[in-house]
Amino acid sequence: MTKYSLLFIVVIFFGCQLKETKTVEHGNASLVFDFDEVVHYQTDITDSQLRDLFQKEEKKLEVKQFEDILTSEGPEKISDKNFIVDINLNYPLKTKIENRYFNLIKDFYTVRPHREVEVNACAPIYRDILIFKKKGKILGVSKICFQCGIQQTIGSLKNTENLAQNGDWNELKRALKIKEDINSKKIENQTLLYDTLEFNKDMKGKLLSEKFKSSQSELGFYEKFIKNANVNKEITISEKHTKTKIKYLGKIVDLKTHSSYHIITNFSIMGIGQMLSPRGRSEVAFVDETQNTIIIYNFTMPDELPKSIMNNALYFKYEKTNIGIFISGGLPYELCIPEIGCN
Repeated sequence: MTKYSLLFIVVIFFGCQLKETKTVEHGNASLVFDFDEVVHYQTDITDSQLRDLFQKEEKKLEVKQFEDILTSEGPEKISDKNFIVDINLNYPLKTKIENRYFNLIKDFYTVRPHREVEVNACAPIYRDILIFKKKGKILGVSKICFQCGIQQTIGSLKNTENLAQNGDWNELKRALKIKEDINSKKIENQTLLYDTLEFNKDMKGKLLSEKFKSSQSELGFYEKFIKNANVNKEITISEKHTKTKIKYLGKIVDLKTHSSYHIITNFSIMGIGQMLSPRGRSEVAFVDETQNTIIIYNFTMPDELPKSIMNNALYFKYEKTNIGIFISGGLPYELCIPEIGCN
């Protein structure tokens, strides 16, 4: 398989009337915030509820705001005044952290020089948010995904991208009194999550436009399978010399543009009962949310087709490994899946 480059999802977020603060020296390291109060906001939204949220056809403004806080890149300006209002509406579990846990939190939020950096290939769902204060004024905000082991912290002049490289996630959980459950476990090694992959500049522009154009004639065939009642149901179409298996996997949302695509797989066997040997066709169709455009990717074998959509990721199966792909910033000319290849 061609060597690929992985584009990791980077999520930026914002706070309410935040002020840039200088770091406080803490031994040989630098403490991110010199705080005297920490407020913990939490949502207990489940994975199944998340899936329903992502797949809603029409969303009210407050639902879109919640989705943005959970997953998307936030505004560049940290002075957004709606943030605290939005998290109070969407993160109902609010706790003021006891002072006796401050040392654990300070240890986690300390920038240490010359540390090795580990990067998680995982799209975070930020179920936990910390608000740091001093004398009642907000110093900074930290959004946390324990499942991925990823945090996004703003309000400090320090580079906080690589906090927690010492792996003290369990200590932070203890400070926040978070019990281990299905939503706070790290993704197991048998599951790999990637952002959209692109191999070269030819994957955009003219080639991509031609790909959409060549697929357009199939739109009428595929759009009739887009029904909520058909999700994950295999539909078999038998004709004299062909047998086709169609499965509508559901809808996936682009993390950057917020547009969505209906995903439909198609495995057809042609030439049944004829003298020529039967031949197969395997493809996956992406139909945009308005059902006006379509792009089709062809696969060599049916077992290479995607199997399901879960937590807004499109999952493929390679041997014993589940491979999840996120869409961010549009569809490429070729759909390149690690271990499987480009199609």
